[in-house]
Amino acid sequence: RWQNGMIAMACLAAVALALGLGLGFGLDRSASQDLRTAGDEGNDVSDPLGTLSTNTDNPGGDRVGNLGSGGSFGSSSDPQEEQEYEEETSVPTTSPVATTQKAPTTAPSVLAPTILTDTLASLLPEGQSEQLQQLLSNPNSPHYAALQELLNDESLDLNDPSSSPLNLLRIQQKFALAALWHSSPNYWADNDDWMSDKDLCEWNGIACGASFASSIDSTPPPDDLALPEVDPPVTQQGVRRRRTRTLVAEDDPLYPHTILQIDLHGMAMSGALPEQVLPMLPALQSLVLYGNALEGPLPSDLYTLVKLKHLELDNNMFTGVISEDIQNLVNLESFYISENNFSGEIPSEMGACTKLTNLWLHDNSFQGTVPSSFGKLVNLEKLYLNGNDVTGSLPKEMGELSNLETLHIHNTQINELPSTFTNLKSLSSIWLDNCPITTIPTVLYTITSLTYLSMQQLSQLNDILSPDIGNLVNLQTLLLNGNSFLNGNIPVEIGKLTKLQAFYLYETSVEGNIPTEVGELTSMVDLQLQQNFLDGPMPSEMGMMKNLENLLLYNNELTGTLPLEVGEWTNLERIMLDNNKFIGPLPGGSIGQWLKCKYISMYNNAIDFAIPGKFGKLPELNVLDLGENELTGIIPEKLTQASKLEVLLLDSNKLNGPLPVSLTNLTNLVSLHVHNNKRDDSLGLDSTIPEDIAKLSMLESLRIEKNSISGTIPVGIGQLDNLVTFHAQDNLISGTIPSEMGEMDSIVTIRVENNLLVGDIPESVCIKDLPSLFVDCSLTCTCSYGCPDECIANTVEVNTTP
Repeated sequence: RWQNGMIAMACLAAVALALGLGLGFGLDRSASQDLRTAGDEGNDVSDPLGTLSTNTDNPGGDRVGNLGSGGSFGSSSDPQEEQEYEEETSVPTTSPVATTQKAPTTAPSVLAPTILTDTLASLLPEGQSEQLQQLLSNPNSPHYAALQELLNDESLDLNDPSSSPLNLLRIQQKFALAALWHSSPNYWADNDDWMSDKDLCEWNGIACGASFASSIDSTPPPDDLALPEVDPPVTQQGVRRRRTRTLVAEDDPLYPHTILQIDLHGMAMSGALPEQVLPMLPALQSLVLYGNALEGPLPSDLYTLVKLKHLELDNNMFTGVISEDIQNLVNLESFYISENNFSGEIPSEMGACTKLTNLWLHDNSFQGTVPSSFGKLVNLEKLYLNGNDVTGSLPKEMGELSNLETLHIHNTQINELPSTFTNLKSLSSIWLDNCPITTIPTVLYTITSLTYLSMQQLSQLNDILSPDIGNLVNLQTLLLNGNSFLNGNIPVEIGKLTKLQAFYLYETSVEGNIPTEVGELTSMVDLQLQQNFLDGPMPSEMGMMKNLENLLLYNNELTGTLPLEVGEWTNLERIMLDNNKFIGPLPGGSIGQWLKCKYISMYNNAIDFAIPGKFGKLPELNVLDLGENELTGIIPEKLTQASKLEVLLLDSNKLNGPLPVSLTNLTNLVSLHVHNNKRDDSLGLDSTIPEDIAKLSMLESLRIEKNSISGTIPVGIGQLDNLVTFHAQDNLISGTIPSEMGEMDSIVTIRVENNLLVGDIPESVCIKDLPSLFVDCSLTCTCSYGCPDECIANTVEVNTTP
């Protein structure tokens, strides 16, 4: 029968050709590509973003899901075999490359188009079938272009699409993929296999049956999990989000050829997802399109993919609402639609998706309240609602979510947590930042499983930190910063949180002493109590925090000396004690143990002893700021052994004697400030500017004013091409201004007034037209600016910028 049919069709084709009817429907690849940009004058198929960029940032936390019992077209077999994968490669960065496909060697049968369109339409419900017929006849539609792709494919039996289940499966699957391909106005990245002669299951991003493939998303953390700007909690550093999916094989001959996953994340796709296409993939279990530039509403027939387990559409530009038909996706385990432009209310019908483990709705424009039906999502592990306009209290029914581990509701209008949350025995992480909460929900103190609690920037909070905080014995990170009305003292019960690694309480108006119980926090890595009203001494018990890396106590009213026990902080990397009332001496022997320390800042205290030479033994030290204290004695020569120093600030003390001979060995110095040491009975520093100053080639700011510096300005200073600021006023510098100073490429400010300089201002300096140049009348004012009014010679205009 098949052979007789083929002979008959061949005869018909010959007659048609003989009559000159030109009924061939074949298209070569170039014509097929032209269809992607063809259209009426009003049909805009240009790139809406101009130059597309891939953004694959995702919110923190693991994306974990399972591809369970799914099947191939026409199959309802039970699962028998499970395969698991974990993404291991980076997001593709290959530039888009147009592919080619060989044109058919013979024209397809004249019967194929009608049979094919009827067959495709028959695969959809009646209403959608008519719409598809119309789209297939519209030359401007991706469906029409997909039809031409099929007509060019000699491997398919188009005159009898149902000749075998495999043939029909290939037809409908290729139509769906081709329509998706042609719906994007621009070719996406890594498209080499698409529309090629390869088997569909070998196309990039397509996984069929047991050939399931994967990739890893290794992008950095996104804004909603971005850590505080002032030193992020260590518990969140270096997090890699992984997408893990499992595939269940079926005992069906079509299974190896059945498309189960489309993963085109980060491919620079654009345009809208077409209607009447996705239903051609009824076995689809995973649709992964995150990190593209897709737009428009979701196609209504998306909700017919009842086997779908993983729907990942985050980080696009989708709009519209989520349909109540979401209830059809009863097998859905991961639903990621964050970082889009969805609006409306969250549909209560979502409660029917009881297999959900990961629900990411964050950073959209959802409104209204969180539906009570969320209490039915008993398998939910991670819920992200942050960055929406949802309001009110979370529903009490959510207290039934016994598997919930992570809850993000920050940057919303949610103002209350129900008392039923005490039942959430698995909840380990909750983010409440920037919510209109007026008092800390008491239920929080009962969720003893919490390891991460963030309540930052609660502008309406007017409360104290309750002693009940000591109940949360599993806490590792506690972030309470930016709550300016969190009054009272630090409760001594804080010492019970022995697992605490990061504690942020800065800018909260807390007062009183630092309790000695903080010494019990032996796991502490990052302690930030700055910008409060704390007073009294630093407890010596703090020396027990041997894992401490960051200690920020600046802008308080702390007193006393640094305890010797600080030498126990052998992991310390940064310490900031500025703007307190600490006195000396500095425990040099203890400080010498800070071998990992990079940043030491103690300016504006009352430390009144000599600078310990042990600072020079810190091999990683980048910043040392001891300015605005009462330091005496000389700058120790050993200090210059800290070869990685970039910032050395010793200004506004009572130092005297010469600058260290080996100062210019600090070749990484960017800022050197030793000014204003001529105070009270101190004469200040009394050496000369080093002749080999040019060795400090990285120097940007040199301030030596208000000392007793003598000698001349060395000509080598002209080689400091990065120098922006040179302040040397109020010293005993003599000689002339070297003309080489005009060779400094970056210089903005030169101040040399109140010295013993003579001669002219070099023309090389004058022509730079510096914003700030200050000299005395002892110099001949050959510039048109920079001199005091009373000693201007032959000037036209005077710049007196202070």
